[in-house]
Amino acid sequence: MFVATGAWALMDGWYRLFYGTRPFDRLMLGMDAAILVVSIAGIVIGWLAWKRYGLRKRQKALAVFLSRGRDLLANPPYGSADTPAWTDAVESFTRDVTAYLQKKSPRAVGSFLETFDMPMATNAGVLMEVRVDYAVLNHRLRNLMRIMENAEAYF
Repeated sequence: MFVATGAWALMDGWYRLFYGTRPFDRLMLGMDAAILVVSIAGIVIGWLAWKRYGLRKRQKALAVFLSRGRDLLANPPYGSADTPAWTDAVESFTRDVTAYLQKKSPRAVGSFLETFDMPMATNAGVLMEVRVDYAVLNHRLRNLMRIMENAEAYF
């Protein structure tokens, strides 16, 4: 609709410019230019609003993943019997986040999975068998939070 209105205003303006002008025609040309400017502004504002809506929608989905990861981080296994279930839940979490990000942004996947500068803290209170998984999960949650904070750069 905006494009059709703008095209009509532009063609009408060109017609009035080249086929004789009267004072009224100049007024109409000014009105046509104003309609064209308003149409273009409407398109730009609509596009920006749609982009902002998409970013918010992705950030909400990432917030759900972040909450799930924080639950895993807050509840590490306390006995050897709990370790396989917790490790499987961490792997499932990583697969789910990676699958979601793969659909939205390959750049975000790379940033989420990156563990190059991961600090290896002692993580006191966590079983020795899962300390590496715990540190990786902690680092990936920080990466996910960074992706959420800089969503414009990733999506």
